[in-house]
Amino acid sequence: EQPVTNRVHKPYTGSLLPILLAAAIPSQMSAAEEAFPPTEPGAIEVKTLPAGRLLESSGERVYFNNSGRLFSPLLRYIQRKGISMTTPVEAHINPGKIYFWVAEDQVNKAEEDSADVKVVDLPSRRVVSIGARGAYTQANYKKAKEALLGWIEKEGLETDGDPYAVYWNGPFTPWFMKTFEVQAQLIASMHEYPYRDFIFCSDSPTATCCCSPKPSIPSSMTSPGLRYCGGLKPRPTPAGVPVEIKSPGSKVMNRLM
Repeated sequence: EQPVTNRVHKPYTGSLLPILLAAAIPSQMSAAEEAFPPTEPGAIEVKTLPAGRLLESSGERVYFNNSGRLFSPLLRYIQRKGISMTTPVEAHINPGKIYFWVAEDQVNKAEEDSADVKVVDLPSRRVVSIGARGAYTQANYKKAKEALLGWIEKEGLETDGDPYAVYWNGPFTPWFMKTFEVQAQLIASMHEYPYRDFIFCSDSPTATCCCSPKPSIPSSMTSPGLRYCGGLKPRPTPAGVPVEIKSPGSKVMNRLM
């Protein structure tokens, strides 16, 4: 005869808040309104974020060590006020802050601060953004931030404040399907930077880099990733003749912009 084993189920004594948060977010975020279009993974773009009302939850610790405690007051606030979910969530790193966008037709529900949530109205902002894919870890944020800062330096742009993260997906989304951005706000004098509004730099092995609107002297290249991205600045050519540039490990493109 097989011995009889009595299984003892010990009661869960930890906090239920992380479980409730994880259960609440995915179903709502799947149909959430987007505050602005996302930057595609592997792309760097200069874009304008709309003016809007946001809810702020802040703390003294670094975001990655305190994200759950920062988000829970926001969740309680929007549930108590009956505010619809939106995406993305904006996360400032040190000290940690989370910003939740309030949909335009919901602003009348978010008019008062609470004990731990602040209502803020922000003007439109001009930002440089890099899109990425992967888990929402400090390591992935740092990698994307370094790539963004390198591109900003190469282009000679000036930013106002530290870069911050922008997260588009809930915790139940598989890590390999999650997308995020790292953004840096441009100083006011950079808001009219030429060739603005879109720079695409794919992270594929043979990336095509272009800008829109196109510069007067077209330039195109293929390159192995972001390091060799052509960026915004057109390359001078004799008599304005378009050129093709070949960089290490890539084939010359057969088309011109």
